[in-house]
Amino acid sequence: TIALILGCNGSESTKRSQTQLIQGSWTKVSPEGDTRCSGDTPYSFYVRGGDMKKVAVIFQGGGGCWNDATCGPESEVFFREVDEADDPTGLQGLFDFSDDRNPIASYTVVFVPYCTADCHLGEAEVEYLSGTEQETTVFHNGHINAMSAVNWLFTHIDRPATAFVTGMSAGAIASPLYAGIIANHYPSTQVTQIGDAAGGYRQRQISSILQGWGASA
Repeated sequence: TIALILGCNGSESTKRSQTQLIQGSWTKVSPEGDTRCSGDTPYSFYVRGGDMKKVAVIFQGGGGCWNDATCGPESEVFFREVDEADDPTGLQGLFDFSDDRNPIASYTVVFVPYCTADCHLGEAEVEYLSGTEQETTVFHNGHINAMSAVNWLFTHIDRPATAFVTGMSAGAIASPLYAGIIANHYPSTQVTQIGDAAGGYRQRQISSILQGWGASA
């Protein structure tokens, strides 16, 4: 068992509580502060106790939205909250830590759920029109949420020898950015980044989308 103070900083002060990070088990971390999901619901991420010199950060995939049609209340293209379905316990692939072929089986793992429709990149509160011409607010808060998990790593893991950063779909798009942030913070750490199943986008289209998410500054 690894004793840690769990909690992460947004721009506001964050409530911290003494929690046990259990070797080989997932712990849910609720960072509070400025974190939130697209519908202004609370955000959480998950940490699995392991080797403190080897860390992995995994960004969840999912859909994105950027206009009235894709961001309205009738849209089903993106996740709106973090719920029990986001708990990575029992998942397969990289999350199967009993498989001897898993290269991160012994690592401390931070899993970053996705609920902001902005590829973990946004910092904007945007009003969209629904099909009934009523406005709906979407909090594109992905960068703040992701950094709460990354800052947790920086606070609790001191100079790991190895860091692996990856993501699927929307998470793959974000993973190079956060790999760079992690590499800058840990200059002596060997950082490896792999993006899985990201789409391809036209430069003009993606620039406009990033601006709408508040991710282009």
